[in-house]
Amino acid sequence: MALSLIKSASLAVGAGTNVLEQLSMLCDGQNYTVSSGTYTSQNVTALQILDLSFADVTGSTISYTPPAGATCVIYEFCFNAHGYNQNLAISSHKFFIDSDEVVYQRRNVGSNVYQEFQTFRSIIPIGGSADTNTGRQATWTSAKTLKLQARAYSDAADAKLHSTTYWEGAAANHFHIPSLTITALS
Repeated sequence: MALSLIKSASLAVGAGTNVLEQLSMLCDGQNYTVSSGTYTSQNVTALQILDLSFADVTGSTISYTPPAGATCVIYEFCFNAHGYNQNLAISSHKFFIDSDEVVYQRRNVGSNVYQEFQTFRSIIPIGGSADTNTGRQATWTSAKTLKLQARAYSDAADAKLHSTTYWEGAAANHFHIPSLTITALS
């Protein structure tokens, strides 16, 4: 019942706008259904420690096909990030559409004793000439895999995802489930 209410509220917000569909899901391994189909989120149950090699960010991967008439897809992945040893932490993040990195979406996150709730957002236009630098797709009529990859900057500036560093006045690691939202616009 709660999912139906959320879906109805989301559609009401989109009424009168150019939102064709919005797929919002926790990364809990469950099925979520919208007009373009049923999608199963990745099941994230533990923190992810980043090392010096790029790896897929758990929960960030989806194989998505927008509904007919879409001219833009917005990808939003929300997650917690912080220093592994409660000190300086820097991490690098990159976004992929299938096997192509969207070069102009590269970003770093970091600070001393950083703990941040992050929203990685990428706007993917559809139509015109394809461009891997911006992520523009000439057409999009079948499933494309969207995902983030991340790595730590160095051993001295390591990072982890999906967990807290501090809680209620003390150092404490508490799991934080990420979420993923895909919005298709006409």
